[in-house]
Amino acid sequence: VELINRQDRIYKAVNPKSSKIEIAITGTFDEVQKYFEKHNWSDGITITPPTTDKIEKYLLFTPYQRDKVLVNDATTYNVAVNAVMSGCSPQMMPLCIAITEAMGNDEIVNSLKTSYATTPYAWVNGPIGRQLGLDFCQGMISDVNNKALARFINLALLNIVGININSSDRTFGSVGPYVFAEDEESCLKVRWNPYHVDLGKNLNDNTLTFSTSTSWGNNLTPATPDPEKIKNLIADDITEKQDSALGAGNSHCYRTIFITQSVADNLKDGYTTKAQLEHALIKSAKRPFDLRAYAKYYADPNGSHSDIDYDTYYNNLLNSESDITVNESAPEWYYQILKDISPKIYTSSVMKKGETRILVVGDFSRNKVQTLSGGISV
Repeated sequence: VELINRQDRIYKAVNPKSSKIEIAITGTFDEVQKYFEKHNWSDGITITPPTTDKIEKYLLFTPYQRDKVLVNDATTYNVAVNAVMSGCSPQMMPLCIAITEAMGNDEIVNSLKTSYATTPYAWVNGPIGRQLGLDFCQGMISDVNNKALARFINLALLNIVGININSSDRTFGSVGPYVFAEDEESCLKVRWNPYHVDLGKNLNDNTLTFSTSTSWGNNLTPATPDPEKIKNLIADDITEKQDSALGAGNSHCYRTIFITQSVADNLKDGYTTKAQLEHALIKSAKRPFDLRAYAKYYADPNGSHSDIDYDTYYNNLLNSESDITVNESAPEWYYQILKDISPKIYTSSVMKKGETRILVVGDFSRNKVQTLSGGISV
């Protein structure tokens, strides 16, 4: 009886796209759900009805005025409405606002409009992650608090930015957004700076970084404590994970690399900073040019090259692309494969300085590395 009464309660739910109080529907819990689905205001999963009393509580957790415009015509009030709907707590409002402000970046938004099923994600640095109970370990993309913020991304894209990442223009659908915190305690244990400190922030500053990725994929399991060999394994993994078909788009791309504490503890013996590790990876993560040319000829996202024969295309590409190293010794990790064929090969660089984010996250007791390829970070 209690459950039935709760379901039959009448809600006055507001329009999540309106920047002022606009009662969209007065009805039962189920009627609110159906109405929001009909108007494409929800992601099809049960929402918390955004009522005016709830919204007012959320607005208490930001110094922004309720009518402050953040993105497009969306205001702080709109953020509060969608935060209520997503199941975020009122205390998460600062992060919801930061996520919304990041969506004001045109390159981020355009990357989410493609058919590549680009996945938006964000991570938090600073005390706020622990204060709000965001997971940075085994549940870093699946903990209930992390998932609430991830759902806010979905709803904000839909109701604030105007992008439905579940729409039919995705070839194979899309992976849902995810939000997590960096494991700063583990960073400090291995004497690496947390991500935001390397950007010039103070350790106790709160930051949120928003990015996109076209991959999740298998993770790497280094079975050696040797930092040089781990670096080479990661370099090999990086060359396999580009941001378009077979790596046939740009020769290099932005990446985020997740490293668990146990692997970082071994890497730090050879690389005392994340920047040193990135520099070493740039020198090692070289793709054999034959694979680059083959992929670009037969799987270029920009279209077919069938109007020219492969050998001619190969030579044209070799002479036109930058970052091609001519007849260098193969990277150590690749030389083990090629040593009986040829000691020297053409290679193509797949990394540039400043385009790789390195984060210490995940189960601290496991030897895992995960490489994501994708877009810029804000």
